[in-house]
Amino acid sequence: MRDGRGASGDTGAGRAIGASVGTPVSRRVALVTGSGRGIGLAIAETLCREGLPVMLVDADRERLQSAVKSLRDDGHESAGVVGDVTRPRDVDRMLARTTATLGPVEVLVNNVGVFIPEPNRAEDVDLASWRRIIDVNLNGTFLMSQRVARSMIERGSGGAIVNIASIYGMRAMDWRLYGTGRRPQRYDDASYAVSKAAVIQLTRSLSVSWAGFGIRVNSVSPGPIETESGRAGLSPASFRKIVSRVPMGRWGQPMEIAQAVAFLVSDQAGYITGANLVVDGGWVCW
Repeated sequence: MRDGRGASGDTGAGRAIGASVGTPVSRRVALVTGSGRGIGLAIAETLCREGLPVMLVDADRERLQSAVKSLRDDGHESAGVVGDVTRPRDVDRMLARTTATLGPVEVLVNNVGVFIPEPNRAEDVDLASWRRIIDVNLNGTFLMSQRVARSMIERGSGGAIVNIASIYGMRAMDWRLYGTGRRPQRYDDASYAVSKAAVIQLTRSLSVSWAGFGIRVNSVSPGPIETESGRAGLSPASFRKIVSRVPMGRWGQPMEIAQAVAFLVSDQAGYITGANLVVDGGWVCW
């Protein structure tokens, strides 16, 4: 549903966090945006366990350092860099840092995403806020994908890209689940829903464009996923309402999204591209 409440922020120069110097480049290196916590961190952990060196990207340097340290303490090869996915020069710098530290990116997971805090009724949302959501969720996903694909095409390496979308890119928000009174506030969150719907269509378009280069592009649409930020933003009553809406009767866990991503970037999914894998406990089925 939602995670990664902060976008990747502004950066400066500086060495990648937790970098290992002189590592070989003949491996499948992964880069995961918005990976300091929640779903993004679960994805990074899962890919590391699959044997991939992983570059973590997050807006919060302290959070990023903690995440990288945790992975490295567990014996995984990882590094981190603070970056803004909406800035072309910054994206180029992040990718150059990844190549120098771990090797060229052959697996990209566009996880970072933001939304407008409630109340966010469409008639009240200011244009600057709307543009920010589209810029991070859609333009950032495109920019990261474009730059990584260019490198893959130049190297002739092929690769895998997974974009994290949302069930709200497929359905309008049922705002009744988020209010706890007799007359709950109306939440639209239209910018988030539109941006995620666009990410799903972007996935299809890029999968066709780059299929001939051996680049597979897929998306994963999470349903309600229990994260620290999600718990903090919901009342107990809303939490229970959402659980009652899920056919499987529970919230999903970040690791369940991570496992879907790991499958899509693996050789087992070698004939899958342009797909949107829904991981929602059956939410969109009714």
